[in-house]
Amino acid sequence: MRRRTLLPREIILPKAKLARSAISWGKLIMPIFLLAWFFVLGQPARASTIPIEINTVWTKAQSPIVINDYIWLKSGVSLTIEPGVIVKHGIDGMLIISGKLTAIGTKAEPIIFTSIKDDANGGDTNADGAASAPAPGDWWYLNINLGGEASLDYVTIQYGGEYDQGGVKNYRGKLLINHSLIAKNSGGASNDRGLLIISNSSIYYNLSEFMPGQLVDWGVSNNGQAGIIVDAKNNWWGGAAGPCPWRQLLPAGVPIWQVDVRAICGDKPLVDLGVAYSPWLIASPDEPAAPDPVIIVPGILGSWNISGRWQIDPIFHTYDNLMEALIAAGYKEDSLGEAKPTLFTFPYDWRVDNNITAGLLKEKIQQVKEITGASQVDIIAHSMGGLVTRSYAQGSDYQNDIDQVIFLGTPHQGSPESYLKYEGGAFVEKWDWLKRYAFQIEAALNGYFDLVDYIRVKVPTVEQLLPVYDYLKDKQPDNSWQLRPYPLNYPQNIYLEDLNSHAGVDLLKQRVKITNIVSDLGASSTLNYLRVIADPDPSDNKWQSGYPENLDKNLDSLEKGNGDSTVPLASAASLTGVEVIETNNSNHENLPTVMQKEIIKALTGTAPDNYFNNKLTSTFKRWAFFRVYSPVDFAIIAPDGKKIGKDFASSTEINQIPDAFYSGFNSEAEFVLIPNPLDGEYKVELQGVDSGGEYTLANSLIDGDKEIEREFTGTIAPEQEREFTVDYTAAADNPISDLAPVDTVPPVITITSPLENSQYP
Repeated sequence: MRRRTLLPREIILPKAKLARSAISWGKLIMPIFLLAWFFVLGQPARASTIPIEINTVWTKAQSPIVINDYIWLKSGVSLTIEPGVIVKHGIDGMLIISGKLTAIGTKAEPIIFTSIKDDANGGDTNADGAASAPAPGDWWYLNINLGGEASLDYVTIQYGGEYDQGGVKNYRGKLLINHSLIAKNSGGASNDRGLLIISNSSIYYNLSEFMPGQLVDWGVSNNGQAGIIVDAKNNWWGGAAGPCPWRQLLPAGVPIWQVDVRAICGDKPLVDLGVAYSPWLIASPDEPAAPDPVIIVPGILGSWNISGRWQIDPIFHTYDNLMEALIAAGYKEDSLGEAKPTLFTFPYDWRVDNNITAGLLKEKIQQVKEITGASQVDIIAHSMGGLVTRSYAQGSDYQNDIDQVIFLGTPHQGSPESYLKYEGGAFVEKWDWLKRYAFQIEAALNGYFDLVDYIRVKVPTVEQLLPVYDYLKDKQPDNSWQLRPYPLNYPQNIYLEDLNSHAGVDLLKQRVKITNIVSDLGASSTLNYLRVIADPDPSDNKWQSGYPENLDKNLDSLEKGNGDSTVPLASAASLTGVEVIETNNSNHENLPTVMQKEIIKALTGTAPDNYFNNKLTSTFKRWAFFRVYSPVDFAIIAPDGKKIGKDFASSTEINQIPDAFYSGFNSEAEFVLIPNPLDGEYKVELQGVDSGGEYTLANSLIDGDKEIEREFTGTIAPEQEREFTVDYTAAADNPISDLAPVDTVPPVITITSPLENSQYP
C-alpha cells in the first residue's frame, strides 16, 4: 500500500490508491466501476495538501510545473492554465479542484497533464536520463471535488489514474471536457454524482485490471448509476466501432467477478450505465496539429555569399539530406516556390558577432510567421547556429515565437580548436584549409597583414567559440601537465559565460522546448585539451595565453578526448534538464544527415520510415581546390570535358560537374571546389579583367588532413586569355603536377626573301 498522510478535513476524499501487489483479490473486492468508496484501516485515506488560496495563473514560461503532493484549489478561488503549459506529477501528485479551473489550450499548444517520468514533454524533469519511463498510474488524477468546476479544452491527460477513478475524476462537481485526449491512464474518466460532459475528444487505451489477468480499456465510469446521465456523445473511442456498454451485456445470474469482460467487449473502451455515448465519431478528431514551420540555422562554413546572396552550404551539402527527409515528411520548401511553404533556411555571415546574427534571426522568424500565419516556429540549429539561436531565445528582445529547438552538435560551452585560431591563427583541424583560405582573403581585402589581428578584430565568432571551462594544460618542472583553472590566464569568453549562467539556461528552458542531439566517436576523436608552454616570442601578438608545445613540428600538444570530431562531448552535452539524444555513428558535419529520423520525430512526434543519404560529406574523400586572385576570372575543364567557372563568351556562370562549387566571378577572389576529382588532365582557362596586372593561380589537392599546393604568379592584360594544365593521379606518390602554362600566343612570321615582284635566275 502506498504511503498516505493526512488531508484537511474539509476536502471530500478520493478512494485510496493501492499498489496492485498489495491487493488480495476476492469476492470482497468488487470491480472498480462498482466501488464508490474504499477505506484504509477503516478510515478514508488522507494526505497533506498545498492550498491555492488566491486567484492564480500558470503560464507557459513557468512550464513544466511539477506537482509532487496534493495541490488544493480552495472553494471560491480560480486557477487559469495557459496554452502550452505542461503539468507533471510525481507519485503523490494530484490537483484537487474545489474552486474553478479553466484550462483552455489550443490544437497547436495543448495543455498536458502527465507523469514526471515523461521526458517527451517538458524534458527530463526528474533528471534520471533513461532510467525511468512513464506508465499508467504514475500519479493520481485530476480531481474535481465537491462544488468544484473545471473547463478543459485541448487538454491531454496521460499516465495517471487508478482503477475506477481514471485519469480525471468528477466527484459532485461540474466538469466540461472538449477537444481533449484522455489516454494511457489507468482508467479513463469517472463521474460520481456530478455533471460531466465530454465531446469531440479521444478516450482510449486507458488500461487497468477488471479482475486478475483481465486487462481492459476503462473508458468512462459513472459509479454504476443509470439515473445520472454523463453526456459522452461525439467522441472517438480509438476505433470506428465505438465503446462497449459492458453492464448491459452481462450474462444473467453470473457474479461480476466471474465475468470475462474481454470476451464480451474485446479491446473496445468500456462505458458505464448512464453514459450516453451515441453517436460517436468514426474518425479521430485529434489528428496531430500541423507542425510548426521549420527554420534550419547552419553553423560555421554552412553559408556562403554567392554573387551577393547568402546561400546555405552549397559546398559540402551538409543539409541536403535532412531537407529531403523533411520534404518527404510533409514540409514544403520555401525556395522551391511552393504554396504555403513550411521549410526555411537561415544562411548568414558566420564571421559576424552572434548577437548581431541573432537580430537577423528574429527578423527571419518574423518573415516566416507572416508567410505561414503561424505564431511560432521550430528551429534546427547545427553547430554554432545553436549559439545564434540561444542568443535570440535568451535575449531581452525575444518575441516568444520559438516552440522548440533541436540542437545538433552545438558547442554550448565552446570548442578548444577556436583557441588555435584566436591565439595564433593556426588552422590544423578538418576543413580548416577552407577556413584558412576564407580568412586570408578577407584579411587581405580588409588591409590586415597579420591574420591574428584580422581574426580578433573582424571575426568575433572565433572568440565567442572559446571554451568557458578548463582546457589548457601547463607543463610542470617534472614534465607532467597540470590543468589550468578557467578563467586564470585564459582568453576569456564573456559571451558564453553569459549564455551559460544559471539564470540564462533556466530562461532558455522556460522559453523553448529543447532536444539536444550530440555525438561521441570515442576517447581519441576530438580535441579536448591543449598542452601549452610560455609564448616563445613575446614580441608578437600570438600565443599570449600559451603556445601549444612544438606546434610548428607536430600535433602532439593537441590532446584528444570524447566528442564528434569537432565539439567535445562535455561541451555539446552540457545542457542539463533537457532531452538528450546521443549517437556514436556520426561526426560533427554529418549529424544533420545521420540523425534525420530523430530530428523529424522530435518535430512531428513520428519517426519516418525513409532515410535519405544522397549527398553525404563523408563520401567526399578528396578535393581539388582551384583559386585565383585578381585581376582574372577563370574556368576549369575536367578530364571528361565538363566545365565549371565563368563562360567568357556569355559572361555567365557554368557548372557541369556534379557536386562541384564555383564561388562566382563578382568578387576579388574566385575559387572552385571539385570533390573526388577524376584522374587525368585538368585545364584552367584565365581571362584578364579590369586593367589587368599581376595575378595568382593556386591549386591544391586536399586528401584527409594532407594538403598539396601548387601556385603560379604572372601578369595579364585586360581580356587576354591564358591556359594552364595540371595532371591528377590519385594513386601516385605526387598526385598533382605543377601548373603548366600553355603557350597560346601565335608566332609572328616575317619573310625577308625573296622580295615581292623580284626575279631570280
